[in-house]
Amino acid sequence: MPKKSQDPQTRFRVYLQAELEAAALYLALADVERSKERAEIFRELAAAEMRHAAHWTTKLGLDPAALKPAKDNIRVKLHVWMARRFGTKAVLPWLLKGEFEDIRKYSSEPEARAIVGDERGHARTLGDLAGNGGVLNIIQSEGWHRTNSAANIRASVLGFNDGVVSNLALITGVAG
Repeated sequence: MPKKSQDPQTRFRVYLQAELEAAALYLALADVERSKERAEIFRELAAAEMRHAAHWTTKLGLDPAALKPAKDNIRVKLHVWMARRFGTKAVLPWLLKGEFEDIRKYSSEPEARAIVGDERGHARTLGDLAGNGGVLNIIQSEGWHRTNSAANIRASVLGFNDGVVSNLALITGVAG
């Protein structure tokens, strides 16, 4: 995340690069996704990220027509590799984290007021894809849930335990 002390042009370039990487990631996930509906959602997210990139190119005085998603990024390649091995649902927690980081950084950027709403919509969409909209409401309202990278592991363990306990209770109840 760029520092507020950086000049606007430097911040805008960092934002532009992040949006191009996000667009590349969503397009790659659309190619990996087997469900046509989910693939189309990823394509729509990529298009939105390209609109955000166009916003930053305009602020930088560059030509938005020359924009292309940034495909040669290690983060994009890693997420795509994971999505191919484990499915796109496996990478959604990291995508959600990225969208929440975008919301936070753009909320304090006067030139990004219009983008913040889009990023919130992206987070809701990804939450719907992950099937955990209720968890998103908690994460959005209570910032401490996303303050460290161990939160994803903690959420996975707690979710797994909840699933095991619920199923065990059901089996025990039926057996009784």
